[in-house]
Amino acid sequence: MFRPTIALQAYGVHVALIIAMIAPAVLLAMAQVDVCSAKLQAMFADAI
Repeated sequence: MFRPTIALQAYGVHVALIIAMIAPAVLLAMAQVDVCSAKLQAMFADAI
């Protein structure tokens, strides 16, 4: 007998694992973008 609740729980666990794996990479990318934009702003400020 196939129970949809078990399938939904398994799906939720998979989604949570994927988010847990992706979140640190996204945060790192955002931090790198912040650093790059700060460097660019400093370069433009020096040029002006």
